[in-house]
Amino acid sequence: MTASLPIVRFSKPSAPFLELQRNFFDPVQQDALVEESSRLYDLYRSQPPRRVCKNCGAPMGPPTFVKQDISYHVCPDCTHLNGYYEDTEPFYRAFFSDDDGEHVTGHYAAPDREAFEQRVEAVYRAKLDFIWDVIEADGVDPKSLAYADVGTGLGHFIQAMLDRGISRARGYEPARLLVDQGNELLGGDYLEELRIPDLDVLLPDLDANVITLIFVLEHLLDPRGTLEAMRRNPNTQYILIAVPVHSPSCYFELLFPSVYERHLSGHTHLYTDKSLRWLCDQVGLDVIGEWWFGADAMDLFRSGRTRMHQLEQPETGIRDWEQMMAPLIDGIQETMDRNKVPSEVHFLTKVRR
Repeated sequence: MTASLPIVRFSKPSAPFLELQRNFFDPVQQDALVEESSRLYDLYRSQPPRRVCKNCGAPMGPPTFVKQDISYHVCPDCTHLNGYYEDTEPFYRAFFSDDDGEHVTGHYAAPDREAFEQRVEAVYRAKLDFIWDVIEADGVDPKSLAYADVGTGLGHFIQAMLDRGISRARGYEPARLLVDQGNELLGGDYLEELRIPDLDVLLPDLDANVITLIFVLEHLLDPRGTLEAMRRNPNTQYILIAVPVHSPSCYFELLFPSVYERHLSGHTHLYTDKSLRWLCDQVGLDVIGEWWFGADAMDLFRSGRTRMHQLEQPETGIRDWEQMMAPLIDGIQETMDRNKVPSEVHFLTKVRR
């Protein structure tokens, strides 16, 4: 590892995220999202109980908190946050690929080209800048490498790569509807359907130097086994791991149960700084770049605003809350980020040979 590595970054502006997530603030749309989450919770509660930590395999510790009649447990060994029930293949199929991925498509589909480009600009260019800077600091030309984006959705990250002049980029996605629309938006055959059970078969022979997993690892049946399959591939040099983190948003959601839960609803377990480093070290991945940022302060702002609507508070009070809190969001969030407890983290890792 060179003297300039690891690169550690914190925070990002909240305004672009706010623009993309306006539907979370709409009282009518948020009620529909709450109903959708309720169905997902019902499905999760029907799964068998979890006996050991999803991350390290240690026996489950005592409950840390209970939300939606589900207990969550901080692992006494690696500090990973585990939901009480197992992640099963039927559970993930229902979420990602049944009915050609209709459920997840409703969250990630773009109504038009403008909306697609807006998300590329607001979210994915910065991710590529981060990867680019870290790989360059490692003495490698990022443009010379081949990239595979696993769980690519519509291919927003692929578009960011193409715009940057990366010629070898391919995306893999379990939702066929997203693959079809994504290829149409990208104007070529850049995405292909890949069912989650087939992932470990593909990875050892994948022709890619950089594999990106943006909010994918936490949805896999065997995260460690999948990373080990990537590591065994002689082509793989770098792996980007972006995961949700056990953060204050978990408790905001606990305190505002009638508000849509953005963080700990579709996620059944959450990483911590310690649990993710433990996993990388066990697999043989060196962390050469890390970027900590989240939307916890935005969740608090949104939860207060939504709850005031539900309580039928006067519009003047709601506007007062907005004017009071909106200027504080980025400062509050940066404090969480620098303490490494935001709602997400990006680790760029290098395969240890």
